[in-house]
Amino acid sequence: GSGANITIGNGKVAAIFTDGAGSGAAVLDAFADLELSSTLTVAGNVDFNGDLDVDGTANLDIVDIDGAVDMASTLTLGSTLTVNAGAVFNEASADVDFRVESNGNANMLFVDGGNDRIGIGTNSPSTQLQLLNAGESMIRMGYSTTQYAQVGRNSDGSYELSVYENGGNLKFGTSEANNATTERMRITAAGQILVGPTASNAYGGVYPRLQLEGLDSTASISVFRDSADANGPALYLGSSRGTAIGHDTIVQDDDHLGAVYFVAADGGDRACLGGEISCYIDGTPGSNDTPGRLVFGTTADGGTGPTTAMSIDSSQNVLVELATAE
Repeated sequence: GSGANITIGNGKVAAIFTDGAGSGAAVLDAFADLELSSTLTVAGNVDFNGDLDVDGTANLDIVDIDGAVDMASTLTLGSTLTVNAGAVFNEASADVDFRVESNGNANMLFVDGGNDRIGIGTNSPSTQLQLLNAGESMIRMGYSTTQYAQVGRNSDGSYELSVYENGGNLKFGTSEANNATTERMRITAAGQILVGPTASNAYGGVYPRLQLEGLDSTASISVFRDSADANGPALYLGSSRGTAIGHDTIVQDDDHLGAVYFVAADGGDRACLGGEISCYIDGTPGSNDTPGRLVFGTTADGGTGPTTAMSIDSSQNVLVELATAE
């Protein structure tokens, strides 16, 4: 009758039943095995206190499991798997791999369980984390879709380490002891390279692209050459009248080719020059013909900048400016 329980004694049974009222609320208690050679259709809930052994296919719309699930073979899902609690793969630390396949990549994510490595786009990572792709292979880290840093390979074959953020600086640091990182260099958002300072400074009214500053003798630059010949290292300064990078537009007479400026902090800024060595075009230049003049200047006491003390013209005449004694 309606609401009655049916209890099957010890043994093996195969049954499809209801409670007689069509509510699907019947209860089946089996104290041994329940074997089904055909279909079991249940309109309500099924509660298993023991094991459920399915040799074939189980089509389940919703599965709620309170305990552990142990699978010795393959689990295939045709829809979404939702896990609202913790999930552990390979808790027994077996030498097995884990793979996630995307629509176009069989190894979108690959965990090499035997070698403790992770691959993205590869099933044989050679390092702890390896990203491979035939085109662009980029790792992006950031605050938003427009504020981020990225490192990797572009589709044109170039490699990149960039910051995409207004005012964003790119910092480089190392640690000597106690895992305390010290900044060694930064590239500012304006493209200036700073070694020592963390903000760009003006020298003689100019903000140089490369700035080095220190507290001792390390505030220096060395260029040293090792070669089994009579040649030495070099420092090149040059100029053109081009309006774009790489242009070789010819210079004109008296154009400034380069200079070495000596700057002094005066207590307020670093705008004052104590002296300079400059080179100028000294005549009419042409193809493979660039006559030059070297100028040596010093700043007098109370002066605002260097004036010429000596020059060497394109004919190698040495001209010395003589001060008038008072």
